[in-house]
Order: sequence, then structure tokens, then C-alpha cells
Amino acid sequence: MKRTLFLLIFILLIFSCQDVGYLFQEDELWELSTIYPGQWLDEEASLTLEIPEESELTSDDQIVLRLVKQDLSIYTYDGPIGGLEDFRLPPDIPLGEYMLDYSIKRDERILQSNQVPFYHYSGNYGLGDIKLFPPLITPLSTVTARVEISEVQDSSDPWLVWTLGEEVIESSPLSQNGGFTSFEVPPTTGV
Repeated sequence: MKRTLFLLIFILLIFSCQDVGYLFQEDELWELSTIYPGQWLDEEASLTLEIPEESELTSDDQIVLRLVKQDLSIYTYDGPIGGLEDFRLPPDIPLGEYMLDYSIKRDERILQSNQVPFYHYSGNYGLGDIKLFPPLITPLSTVTARVEISEVQDSSDPWLVWTLGEEVIESSPLSQNGGFTSFEVPPTTGV
């Protein structure tokens, strides 16, 4: 009995490790390449939606794509993937943090669904110093950071994204936080 169970598990492992498993459908067959998470897009940028060569998606598969800002849908496209080959951000959408939310369907079956955060910006800004308090930073201490930004136009409100490693610790316009953020230092030392 134990030998039969071991043999069955071994056979399942062999089949699941193949390039195209018999038991599991591999996700990359349905992949759609798009922007990477956290990408910065200006008003001239296009959202590239590409079907990789090895994918089983076609330009006739249906996609529901939404641009979402603060849980509100700013733009929606519902149609064939082929209709989005050169998709540009809609004009006059507000600057800031967005979510690209999309689902790909074939015959009413969802093949892929994904949410990708990105930032929409305008203008060029100069970053000055980043100042930290307290000046001596130790593991697990709380630190306040402030960034100085130059070349800000009068009507502009730059969007700041503070990250620690790969984690976004704050994302907001300059007018909301004045260029300040606070965070807890990780328990490990080093850069």
C-alpha cells in the first residue's frame, strides 16, 4: 500500500514538472505582457499589451480593461485584445496612482485576470536632499524622512512614492504630506 502511494506521488510529480504538464495548465500559456508594477507613465506613454509568441491568446480574445483611481473606474474598454494594440492613457486624467485592472475571456471563461499598479505623472522635477531624523538609524527604530524638490511649477503637485526595498510605504501628492514620511527600519542592517 505504501509502495503504491509512493509510486503514484512520484508519477504525479514527474508529469507536473514537464514543460506542458498533463495535469496542470500552465499560466504562461495565457499570459498578456503589459506594464510592470509601479511603472511611471507620462501623458505620452502607451500601455503596451502584447501577446507573447508562446501564448495561446489571440487578438480576437475579449478583454475588459479598467483604469482605476481610488476605487473609481476612470476608463473602461470591453472588446477584443487586438483593439488595444496602441492604447494610450485618456487625455486629461488626473495625475497620481492608478490600477490597471483587466480580465481576458474566451467563450465567457476567464483565462487571465490581473491588477497592475502604476503612476501617471507630468513634468520634470529636481530632487534635492533627503534628510532623515534621527541622524543615527538603528534596526527597528522609527525614522522620519523629508525630501526637497526643486523646479516645481506653481500649479503642479508632484506625486511622491516612498519605497523601502520593494514595499511602497507611502504614495501621495506633495501637498498632502509636505515631502515627509515615517517608517520603521527593518531588523537587519546594511544597504
